[in-house]
Amino acid sequence: MWDRPKGRILKRRLSTGQYQGIFTMKLDRMFRLTTDVLTTIDELNDAGIDLHIIDLNGKQLIHLPQWVDSFSNWWGALAEMERGLISERTIEAMNQLRATNKQFTKSIYGWDVDESGMFVPNWTEQDYIDYMAWQINDNGMATAALARSLNKRGIKGKRGGKWQVNSITRTINNDFHTKQLKFQAPSWWWVNLGIGND
Repeated sequence: MWDRPKGRILKRRLSTGQYQGIFTMKLDRMFRLTTDVLTTIDELNDAGIDLHIIDLNGKQLIHLPQWVDSFSNWWGALAEMERGLISERTIEAMNQLRATNKQFTKSIYGWDVDESGMFVPNWTEQDYIDYMAWQINDNGMATAALARSLNKRGIKGKRGGKWQVNSITRTINNDFHTKQLKFQAPSWWWVNLGIGND
């Protein structure tokens, strides 16, 4: 923790001797590694500084040195911290992949994955997405009626399944589709939109 910029500032302030304790909302807001938790708590205890955690494994406002005696609670809190960090890192990694158009999920209707692992528009599916949005937003068609129409016409979902109300809603509301504008569309796409390709 002390190697991070805010951690260095905190350590300088604690070294003045003006502070008797630290308050943090959650264990994983201060620490990124279980080993760091253990060594830092030892350092704080040696310096006579208390660590108070507002929410630790469902407990409220814990004075940590007294609570460490409860071994099972302590390891439960560490396990919860690790789960939270893994989840946070996974979300960060997926957001980074998403931002760079790299494959971050198995499949998205309207997109294919090229040989380099990048999402590229599937223009036929993109055309259906616009059709779905047009029917619902401009024509006032009920989503259930649209699902029945698509299924009757044999238009399949990305993995070959039938359209449902929630899958149509999720598809047309997916903001990832705005990335299609970064790609060169085929000439027939502009014709279908009634724009022309000039």
